[in-house]
Amino acid sequence: MPMPEIEISAMTFGPFGVGRHEGKAVMVAGAVAGDKLSVEIVSERRDYAVAKIREIVSASADRRIAPCPYLPRCGGCDWQHIDYGAQVRFKGEVVARELGHALNIEIDPVRLVEPAPAEFGYRRESGSGSAPRVCLDFTRRGATPLSRLIRAWSPRRALGCRCHLARSLGKRVEEIEVVRDGAREVQVAHLKKPATEEEIRRARNVLESDAEIAGIVLRAGAHRATVGESDDQYRAGTGAPIDVDADLFSQVNRAQKTRIWSRASWRWRRFTNRAQCSDLYCGAGKLQPARVASAVRE
Repeated sequence: MPMPEIEISAMTFGPFGVGRHEGKAVMVAGAVAGDKLSVEIVSERRDYAVAKIREIVSASADRRIAPCPYLPRCGGCDWQHIDYGAQVRFKGEVVARELGHALNIEIDPVRLVEPAPAEFGYRRESGSGSAPRVCLDFTRRGATPLSRLIRAWSPRRALGCRCHLARSLGKRVEEIEVVRDGAREVQVAHLKKPATEEEIRRARNVLESDAEIAGIVLRAGAHRATVGESDDQYRAGTGAPIDVDADLFSQVNRAQKTRIWSRASWRWRRFTNRAQCSDLYCGAGKLQPARVASAVRE
C-alpha cells in the first residue's frame, strides 16, 4: 500500500506537526512546518489521524539536526530538531491560534513569545548563577537505558547526588527533582506512598553526607515530609528576595522567570488600590500584592 505524502502546515502542542490528507488533519510526531513527508497512518480518530514519518521528501528550512545525540530515543525535548528562532515563532503561532479560538478574537503572533537568553543550559547551574529546576528522570522512548542518556547529557554533579538519594530511598521513589540556587540545593523526591520514618532517616543521612544539599522534600500526593530547608529563593530584577517552596511548580527557566516577575512588578506600579489582578495557572504564584509592593519600593 503506497504511503500518503503530506505537507506540514503548522505546529501544535507536544511533538506534532499538522498536515492534511484527503481532507482530514494528520498529526505527525517529529515533523516541522514546511516539511513534505511520506508518512504511515498509525491510528484514526473521528476528526484526525496520527502518523509517523517514513521519509522526509523535502525538509523544512527550519529543520536542523538535533544537538542532543539521544533524540528521538529520549523524549525529553519535543522541538530540538527545529531551529530555535523558528521554535519561538511557532510557539507564538500556537498561542495566538488557541487563545484566538477560545476568545473569538484575532491575535498577532509576531513577538508574542519572548526568546530565552539561552537555548540550552538554563535548567542547571551556570557561571551567571541562574540555576533552575533539574529532573533526574527523562521521558524514555524505546528501550534506551535512562541512566546512559543522563550520564551523557549531564556529566557534571547533576547526576551523582540524585542517584545517591534515589538509591537510599529504593524502589518507592518515582522521580527526583532538584532546585538549585548557586551552591545551595534542595532535592525533591516523589514517592509512591507517604514517607516512612525509615525513609526520612535515610533522607537525613543523604543530607548530612553532602554539604551542597540544603534540604530534602519527600512528596507523595498531598503528603509532604521535609528534612533541612525546603524553600527556593531567588531575586527579581528589583533585588527583592522571593521564597517559594521547592516542591511547588515554578517556571524552570530562572532567567525567564525573573524577567516575567520584573515586568509584572513594573506594571503593578500603575494599578490603583481598587485594581484587581489574577495570577492564573502560575503554580507557586509570583504576584502576591505585598511581595510586589515590596519589590517596587526597593
